[in-house]
Amino acid sequence: MEQETLEIRSIFPVKRQSPGFREDAPTPVILPAERLRSDNMVKHLFADFMQNETSYVQAENLWRRVCREVIDESSFRDDWKPWLRTRFADGTYLEKGNPVFNLKSLSRSKAIRIIQQPPSCSEIEIKAWTDCFSDNNETIDELVISCELSDEAILVAQQLIAAWLNWQASRGDFGEYISKTLAD
Repeated sequence: MEQETLEIRSIFPVKRQSPGFREDAPTPVILPAERLRSDNMVKHLFADFMQNETSYVQAENLWRRVCREVIDESSFRDDWKPWLRTRFADGTYLEKGNPVFNLKSLSRSKAIRIIQQPPSCSEIEIKAWTDCFSDNNETIDELVISCELSDEAILVAQQLIAAWLNWQASRGDFGEYISKTLAD
């Protein structure tokens, strides 16, 4: 079996003054989805992840690396750790792909959840939204990214995660940022 390799292109550091961002934070360049590839066709990564355990683990590891790279570029490297159980005690998945990867920072009261969907089309497929949940009587704001894994989706996810790490305004305001970022 041929192993897929991926070069993650960095989107850092571009400084921008914008409401909601820390003034000294590196912020990503907005990359409209339709401009990520000139032919609007994407190459899905680990497309068989739902049927192939090796591909699933590779997708998990890729998301771990992507998130860690973005967090390491931020000034918030503190206590980000996985928080959702994704497997039963016997090793079977609770729900494959949801989440494929997740992190939470108690000191920041923020979380990130990545949902990976099987490929259904040849175009970039990525959605994002914010949510909140209670954890030990503390409200945690969560960025949820749902996508079909491709180089292009990773670039957009990096951008959203970087912005989320540095965002200080309300979740509603971040929802507007998501809309602008994902707008055609």
